[in-house]
Amino acid sequence: MKHVSEAIRREIDQARGGDRPVASVRVTESALPGTVAAVSLSPERAESLRLDARLAEAAVEILVHPDDYAELLEEPGLELGEDSGVRRVFGVPLIDAL
Repeated sequence: MKHVSEAIRREIDQARGGDRPVASVRVTESALPGTVAAVSLSPERAESLRLDARLAEAAVEILVHPDDYAELLEEPGLELGEDSGVRRVFGVPLIDAL
């Protein structure tokens, strides 16, 4: 089943279609299980990413629950990329803080 990767791709496409840059895909317990959602960045998150105010206002990050992330990793054919030591999913930095 590929519903997690499809949901992530859908959220990325919708954000980009709305001229909202995607800062990251973040695995977090604060995400609802079974739901992949793009959310605006908190001021603290924007500061940690060192984004200027205008970009931070427009940017989103996609939240994924750890259970859904585990399912994502088991999806056949999915390859997570890596660039300069940063894991990526569909070209977006993947933050697995767990």
